[in-house]
Amino acid sequence: MSKLCLLLLLSFSWSVLADNAKASRANLDNVYSVGEFRIFYTLEGIHALPIEQREDQNNNGIPDYIEHLALKLQAAAVLYTDVFGFTHPLASKRYQGKARYLDVHVLTMEDKGSVGDEVTKFRYQKLKDKTDHVLIIKLANNLRDQTMTPPHELFHVFQNGYTMFKNRWYTEGTARWAEYAFKEGVGEDSRLPNNPQALVLLVEEDYGASVFWNRLAYLCDRNAGQFPLPAIAQQRITSYPHPFEDNRVHGYSFIKHLLENLQEQSDKVTQERGYAAYNWDEDDQKYNPDNHVPIFCAVKQAIRQTCDTQQQNEPELLAFIQAVDQAIDIYTQQRCD
Repeated sequence: MSKLCLLLLLSFSWSVLADNAKASRANLDNVYSVGEFRIFYTLEGIHALPIEQREDQNNNGIPDYIEHLALKLQAAAVLYTDVFGFTHPLASKRYQGKARYLDVHVLTMEDKGSVGDEVTKFRYQKLKDKTDHVLIIKLANNLRDQTMTPPHELFHVFQNGYTMFKNRWYTEGTARWAEYAFKEGVGEDSRLPNNPQALVLLVEEDYGASVFWNRLAYLCDRNAGQFPLPAIAQQRITSYPHPFEDNRVHGYSFIKHLLENLQEQSDKVTQERGYAAYNWDEDDQKYNPDNHVPIFCAVKQAIRQTCDTQQQNEPELLAFIQAVDQAIDIYTQQRCD
């Protein structure tokens, strides 16, 4: 078989698998709606909720597992918007007026969760009145009780509302930072990179980059490592823990400025590279090494906007900024404004 035929066959196979996966999700036949979230699940077929996740101690007809996922998502949305001041995806420049809901598909899947970044008109075959333009989050149907997957995946949706950049050292690293608003402690950190070679290693990371973002959040913290718990923190689902383990996190003002700066950099890159607005190729969003410079430019600007140049913090921050400038000179012709 020629390479061309093999490629065509593989392309067709993946297309069929994708269509079948979408078709199976279209058959989800139960929905629990809370605010902007619609949680779709089923008790039949390959995506059936496991028996152990069907407990309904409050006897309201909704599995406690589904209510717990919904509460986690609600709590995260309230925290990100009302406390941290982030722009809600449905109110963002990218999605406002285009998507009406955040639809959550609870599925049998190998990963814990994932999100889509495109507005989809999703058709539910057994719930035809629920067809609408939506953003989709997929969550596994067997997550542990204290899962941080819902706030982690929702943070990705917030990221997508701001910027097209999806290089994993940024997306996964900052999403791990967000998890610590819900779990005990503030997460591990390590001293900032202080030479170009260390920056090269940083951008090859994904989840491991969280120690970098945690460090910046600590050095640029304006909230004494705490945040005010929203009222929703008092809610819980019977037999499940409260959505917040404590109210500690560093640097949410820094992260807010970072996201806003990334939006500016993303818009600038769209024009410079001649991309269609909000329609970059997936590889350009996720893997293009040319994205590293505008992301670092956004970081530098956020440092200027939020970091208190106390004597003990200033040398480390200045050494990091100098390393970024040196790396730009060595590896690329791009510049920060």
